[in-house]
Amino acid sequence: MSAAPPARVVVVGGGITGLTAAYSLTPAGRALADPAQRDGAAPPGPPHPAVEVLVLESDDRLGGKIRTTDFAGHPVDEGADSFITRTPAAIELCRRLDIGPLVSPAQNGAFVVRTRRRTRLLRMPAGLVLGVPTSLRSMAALAGSGIVSARGVGRAALDLVRRDDWPGTEETVGEMVSRRLGSEMSQSLVGPLLGAVNAGDVDELEAVSAVPQLGEAARRGGSLMLALRRRPTAGTTVWPAGAFADWATARPAGSADASEPVFAGLRDGLGALPDALAA
Repeated sequence: MSAAPPARVVVVGGGITGLTAAYSLTPAGRALADPAQRDGAAPPGPPHPAVEVLVLESDDRLGGKIRTTDFAGHPVDEGADSFITRTPAAIELCRRLDIGPLVSPAQNGAFVVRTRRRTRLLRMPAGLVLGVPTSLRSMAALAGSGIVSARGVGRAALDLVRRDDWPGTEETVGEMVSRRLGSEMSQSLVGPLLGAVNAGDVDELEAVSAVPQLGEAARRGGSLMLALRRRPTAGTTVWPAGAFADWATARPAGSADASEPVFAGLRDGLGALPDALAA
């Protein structure tokens, strides 16, 4: 009896979503999607049917919004330049593609642009998780940063004493932050930060799917700040060259530590990721 012919799958679009979808249909991609096999806790299951994958892309290059070009001999990311390390998917994908040694911490010196009176770059204070203060010290730093007014910080502080008012339904990021911390925190800090990361409007981004850490914190009930306090905070650690790459390839899959940088990129530019997927 002859073997069944391979299934044929066409993926429309060669951006990062299309490439990862195509990769997920390969044996290596299927193993990555299975936590037990990925971590070596279970032997491989029965073989999957063979699949032939064809990726269709109208552009003359792959990667979509991820594009790295050379400028004066240095790689420069024109689009996305980093990914969040708290969710392990991107790190594990880099490891699986053998580009883990290229993973490098993104510098944490983040700024917010303020244009109410004049355009200024205001440094993001330390101790924030997804733009949310998690301690009295980080609240004081935020009040002195100029990003949010003293009144706005005072309104946010009410989150610590207000009763649980989670509506029990899905919320947008903007609705959740405004409900617990006030509209100024949403519009002046969390909105610009998370809206930029997700390339969208926080009043349209569903919290659970777009920012699962916030969705999880809201479902715990009560204070949003206290719920996020247990998560790693964005510090200002400067990592020596090579140290983070060693961590990226050696740490247990899915582990997290407060000393880890929040964002990471690739030393040769994030364009190395779609290149590795397409190889």
